[in-house]
Amino acid sequence: MTNGSSITEKVRRGLCVGLELWHSYKIASKLVLRAFTMTVFAPLYHKICPGNWYFTSVENKMVKVHHTFTCLRLAYDADDGRIRKEMKRILKDEEFRTHHFHQWRVLKNIKDLVKFFIPAVGVVV
Repeated sequence: MTNGSSITEKVRRGLCVGLELWHSYKIASKLVLRAFTMTVFAPLYHKICPGNWYFTSVENKMVKVHHTFTCLRLAYDADDGRIRKEMKRILKDEEFRTHHFHQWRVLKNIKDLVKFFIPAVGVVV
């Protein structure tokens, strides 16, 4: 029996807390990924890497999921916010929404991802 003062006891307690935080982050990331797979991530991956299968490449690989989230956030605010401003302009354009609803919906999903869902995953930890 240990008295709780050994170094292994302290490491074990800290390790458990770290694993609990990682598990919450992993579950939240997977939920966001599943919600937006068909509308954002699969088409984006297919455009970047044509001919590759999205589901075998990214699903259940948390490092790739994390990199995808990070790249999406960085690209959204890069270049002095030019992409962000252009997306905002397009999303307000009613004519574009009427004639190109699918593309409009993809842009709206990307905006929702970058502004709310990806930061929410970070808050979970």
